[in-house]
Formats: sequence, C-alpha cells, structure tokens
Amino acid sequence: VPRTRKARLRVAKADPWSVMKVSFLLSIALGICTIVASAVLWMVMDAMGVFSTVGDTVAEATSSSDGGGFDLESFLSLPRVLMFTSVIAIIDVVLMTAL
Repeated sequence: VPRTRKARLRVAKADPWSVMKVSFLLSIALGICTIVASAVLWMVMDAMGVFSTVGDTVAEATSSSDGGGFDLESFLSLPRVLMFTSVIAIIDVVLMTAL
C-alpha cells in the first residue's frame, strides 16, 4: 500500500494590485452593509417611538418663554442620517483601500 504525501501549501507572494482590488471590494461591501444597517436601525427606532420621546424631552429642556426648543426629530431625519452614514462609508472605503 503506497503512502500518500501530505502537501502544505503556503502563499509565497501576494501581488499588491490584487490585494488592493480585494481590499477595495471588501470595503465597498462593508460600506453598503453599514448604510443598510443604519437605515434598518433608524426605521426600528422610529417605529418604537424613540425619536419622538427623546425629541419631546429635548424640546422641553431647550425651550424658552419666547419660542420652542430644539427639534430633534427633524434634525435626525432619515435622509440626513443616511447622508451622514454615506459620507462616513465613503471615507471608510478610501481609508480601508489605502491602508
């Protein structure tokens, strides 16, 4: 009965351009996941009434006799949150690809 030899394979050399392409694709995927996760989290929190409850508390704490307080609900609207998340995701893609 012949014995089989076990081969141990190792990566001897990695092409920098291939590493950069894979890093870019993975960072794009992570950016898309970040945007989708923040949208889902915002929708869940909105459905639970978190923004209205906290917004009422902030408006009451910052209101004066002359006018209303800070409107947290309009400040944390979905388009604004997604815009901020997109900017962070783009910066993350650039940094993860470069580093």
